[in-house]
Amino acid sequence: MRSRLRPGRARPKGYITGADYYWTDLFETFVETLQKGGTLPNFVTGGYDKDYVRSSPFGAGATPEAINAAKTAMQAIKNQDPIFVGPIKDNTGKTVVPAGTTYGSYADELHQTNYLIDGVIGSITDVSDPKQ
Repeated sequence: MRSRLRPGRARPKGYITGADYYWTDLFETFVETLQKGGTLPNFVTGGYDKDYVRSSPFGAGATPEAINAAKTAMQAIKNQDPIFVGPIKDNTGKTVVPAGTTYGSYADELHQTNYLIDGVIGSITDVSDPKQ
């Protein structure tokens, strides 16, 4: 299974790259597991490091600097380098990742992200409040 954005339709002159889901090998493993009488996991997660995500071709908006930055970031994820390194503040000034704290791609804290990082304009509606 593959999900792919068509770069020309999204931003003909500004598209850099995108992340494509690549689940073919994962699903083939599932089929083999079931054929052998095994059970499937309840939860599967992964990205570039497990080859569940690949990048689409670089588009017209991809400068050499952007391509290098994207490739560096993808390699860091494959290396399981931390993706959040504190201190990080949200856009209200509250510290959300303390100094000295790092989160990798699979940190539980990333499943609870209910803030926007400093510099992002906007707000998040509290979905637990039925009045909103």
